[in-house]
Amino acid sequence: MEAEKRTVQGELHAAEMRLELLPKLLKNLYEDKVSGRMMEEDYAILSREYAEERETLKKKVKAHRDRLRRIAESEGEREQFIKAIRKFMEMRTLTNQILRELIDHIDVYEVEGRGKNRTQRMVIYYKFVTTRPICARAWRWSTSPVSRRKALASCSTRSMSRLKKSNKNRSRRSPAPGT
Repeated sequence: MEAEKRTVQGELHAAEMRLELLPKLLKNLYEDKVSGRMMEEDYAILSREYAEERETLKKKVKAHRDRLRRIAESEGEREQFIKAIRKFMEMRTLTNQILRELIDHIDVYEVEGRGKNRTQRMVIYYKFVTTRPICARAWRWSTSPVSRRKALASCSTRSMSRLKKSNKNRSRRSPAPGT
């Protein structure tokens, strides 16, 4: 994100500098025409090209400024999300306030399998980011943020790939009743 921001800022600066230079070029062009160093046809062609370039540069400048604004907004959203996550990782109990700050909604699906092979698919829709499937069997509410991270990491590769596959087929499956 930072590299993209620097690239856009560089392109914006270059376009603005060229926009500032164009009136000087047009002035010199006009002076050459008036003094007779340039033919009328050449002046018409070059002045039209400069006018087209000026319009193109104005559009570029506007697009770059819009892009920088969107980057700044997404950085702000990212900062909000990081603050919410920090609160979440430090909590001792789950509160409604934390849920409202962090989570948009949760889809809970029917239980699959029996005994030790019992799993339940959950998809948590966080505010500020895309979905993150959670291996429900591995997730345990505890007082320690470290154990929560370990629980997420303990989701087997097989179960996570199964969740990813079922996430692709989400339109074919519906959430469990009452969720």
